[in-house]
Amino acid sequence: MRNTNAIPNKKPKQIKLSLVDRFLKNYPKLLQFISELTLVIFSILKTLMTTVGVPIILVLLAIVEVNRVEAGNKTFEDKTTLALFGAWVLVLLNLVVEFKIHHVENTSNYVPDVPLQRSLRLFKQNIAYRLGVGKDWEARLANPANAFIRVQSLITFAIIALALSGSMKDEILAQGEIAWHVAFTNIMFSSSLNTMTTWVGGLLFTITAVYSAQIVARYIAIQALQAENDMRVVAKSISNREKGVVVITALQAAKRYKGVKPLRHLTEDDKLQVKPSYRFFDAEEDQWTKEYKSMQTVQKIMSVTNNRRKEKVAQNGR
Repeated sequence: MRNTNAIPNKKPKQIKLSLVDRFLKNYPKLLQFISELTLVIFSILKTLMTTVGVPIILVLLAIVEVNRVEAGNKTFEDKTTLALFGAWVLVLLNLVVEFKIHHVENTSNYVPDVPLQRSLRLFKQNIAYRLGVGKDWEARLANPANAFIRVQSLITFAIIALALSGSMKDEILAQGEIAWHVAFTNIMFSSSLNTMTTWVGGLLFTITAVYSAQIVARYIAIQALQAENDMRVVAKSISNREKGVVVITALQAAKRYKGVKPLRHLTEDDKLQVKPSYRFFDAEEDQWTKEYKSMQTVQKIMSVTNNRRKEKVAQNGR
């Protein structure tokens, strides 16, 4: 019998939220959106600064150095064109030598020593080594790019000296035809504070520009080498695809086939069943190895290891 006193099903009444309540409800989402948008903006700025900004900064540093060196060249060179040309040659040579140092170190597989904190004991040890003092004295291997490093030191000193002489040109000419040591004494002890501040500021600015240009040039050399290696890997991958060679990375194999062991962990019977016909590129070691093979070979290894497990389980069950 139908119950006539039953309460009919009614839909719950929807409550309209006020503007403030809706804002408070969506406020966490707004904060999350702003946070993620900020991360996107920062990542774009970082990419632009490390890709486009670094070469631009290097060019600006080169222009600044050229102007400083040109002023120094004019102290002994009357031709303005030759002074400007010499400044460009010296500044560009500084950058080229930095690139060459990195190239020689890389081709020679040179691994620099881990930098240590400076201390008086290390300074004493270095002095003792150069003097050949001590019973435990042993010769140290030099950097393979040592010749270029010496040239770079000479170029750095020349740029700094020319920049300083350029800023002191007016004061030097004001000394007239007197002995150099007298003129030097007058400049050192008779110059005003304003003049000394100008010289010191110009000198510090030049030193910062020179060493900053060298560091930026080395960074560009490292990035260029990394890009070259990446392009070689891509070109090798394209060539393998054209030849029908299957190439996967160690990470891809680990994700797709868990528990697969390299060939060295298999027995001789297992190796006979696995006939590697393809190569496997190990991204971590960055080289082509014979130990890792193609995806098809990984599948063979997987089947062999599974059969071994089944045999062990069957033996244990007996």
